[in-house]
Amino acid sequence: DNLKQQLTVKQEGDKFTITEKSGFRTKEISWTMGEEFLGDPADGSVMKGTYTFESPKCYVGKFKRVSDGKELVNSRQVDGDEMLQVSIL
Repeated sequence: DNLKQQLTVKQEGDKFTITEKSGFRTKEISWTMGEEFLGDPADGSVMKGTYTFESPKCYVGKFKRVSDGKELVNSRQVDGDEMLQVSIL
């Protein structure tokens, strides 16, 4: 199924790398907690922001779209060997 997405998360201290694989593409993004970075989600926009720890098993990303300043907040929580993502536009 081309719509299914597999995420692999690798953590080395405060540095994270997420590899997203689907039937359409494979993409890797890396960041360090608390440091601003640029990201490019699937919609082709460019986002600028940071991730911070909310708790040992939860991190929150706060971003702004570069083109129009629209804000995006997402939260990722680890539950055993699974990661759950909630996005708030």
